[in-house]
Amino acid sequence: MHIIDLYRRAQGSLFSVEVIPPRNGETLEDTILATLDPLVEFEFSFVSVTHHARNSLKSGTGPIARILEERYGIPALAHLTCTDATVEDIENRLVELSYLEIDNVLALRGDPPMDQGEFIPHPQGHQYASQLVAQIAAMNRGEYLLRPGDAHRYKIHTDAASRPGTPTTFSVAVACYPDGHAQNPDPDDDLRRFKEKVDAGADFAITQMFFGAKTYTDFVCRARETGIAVPIIAGIKPVTTYSGLIVLENPPFGVRVPEDLKREMGRWKDDKDTMRKIGIDYCVQQCKELIKAGAPGLHFYSMNGAKNAKGVLERI
Repeated sequence: MHIIDLYRRAQGSLFSVEVIPPRNGETLEDTILATLDPLVEFEFSFVSVTHHARNSLKSGTGPIARILEERYGIPALAHLTCTDATVEDIENRLVELSYLEIDNVLALRGDPPMDQGEFIPHPQGHQYASQLVAQIAAMNRGEYLLRPGDAHRYKIHTDAASRPGTPTTFSVAVACYPDGHAQNPDPDDDLRRFKEKVDAGADFAITQMFFGAKTYTDFVCRARETGIAVPIIAGIKPVTTYSGLIVLENPPFGVRVPEDLKREMGRWKDDKDTMRKIGIDYCVQQCKELIKAGAPGLHFYSMNGAKNAKGVLERI
């Protein structure tokens, strides 16, 4: 099932959840399933599974997505990044997802490694997520990368740009940034990058987390004026610690944190219960305003923890 079809049929805001593959050696039961099982009662519409670089010691995006689809009977959105990947690596990953019958992909450029200040694309890879979206769109048309000897094998012209194959059936989601991208100081240019991804074939978008419903509605308005018509899902992360709030202001996030929230959290940074109440209350109010404003979906960045997401969902 394509996730975009859920939004086309929806009568109101849908809820969805992001999870992270467990660190190698940890179990699904103690991480992802412990996150999702307590949230089943809220009927989330899909679950997204993040993808990490080769040296992250977190793997299994595709198999985990397949397991979650079978366990919960809902679509899974498999993240796919350009980090450390050649175009051949990416094609192979997409073929593996197709074999696993995963129909939905979130196409991301990916963050640079922790010890690398800026994103450096693989010499045989992609620099921008729009290029990744275009590669997926080409595979959906049955166009695959050429290998030596393919022109003779497939009886195509030696100058052909691709070889024919069975079309894939991926629906593609992309990321967008209401506060602007942390590595792109020009918000207008960042919006152009977003449109490039949509023009390349993206079906819907999920925002990076943000604070305040107005930040979202202003961004959507600007996107529509630019000609972007796809559904834009609001990315939500309940922040319940002062330190967690401060981290978000810095790369790779670059989120604008409201001064009143920062001040109130700072007053109670030695009181975990009060900090959590402040963070949940703020998030609940933001979600209610987003639903009222017509956001097609709320996508919760769970960080493999159900407590905060549940604290918000049971109140909205």
